[in-house]
Amino acid sequence: AAVESGKATIFEDRGNKVEAAKLFMTAASMEKINPMNADYSLAAARNYGGAGKKEDAIKIYRKMLEDYPSTQFDDAAKRELLKMGVVV
Repeated sequence: AAVESGKATIFEDRGNKVEAAKLFMTAASMEKINPMNADYSLAAARNYGGAGKKEDAIKIYRKMLEDYPSTQFDDAAKRELLKMGVVV
């Protein structure tokens, strides 16, 4: 997962947000229990949003609300959804 995340960061830095998002999602799905999965998901959603793929970003943020209730990630997902004009 760390390798995929590292690759994703390179794509993100180079401006290829869609590929970065895909790699972050791959990283998030590799291990069921990985403390970094929420970070990877957040990064994927951020990159999809930055690439103009709003629906993909919304889908990930909504999944985060389910998977990480009452956490900092839940709060971050809510904030981003509100910025996008999505009712939470």
